[in-house]
Amino acid sequence: MILSHKRVRSARHSLKNNLPFLFTYQKYPKLNIPNTTNSLGGSFSHLKEKVGIHRGSRELIKRKMIEDILTN
Repeated sequence: MILSHKRVRSARHSLKNNLPFLFTYQKYPKLNIPNTTNSLGGSFSHLKEKVGIHRGSRELIKRKMIEDILTN
């Protein structure tokens, strides 16, 4: 099978490699694994807000800010 479009090839490759892990939450119902990552969005919103205030900062400074917030 020859796929000529890069995004289609990328999607196929991703599915082929990650398919064993896609429905892990169904394989282990006793672990109560959520079927979405929605809860993660709110967990890091305070970091995005604090780093977003300093838009002109370099990436290294932003990384240091995030590290400091997470370690304290």
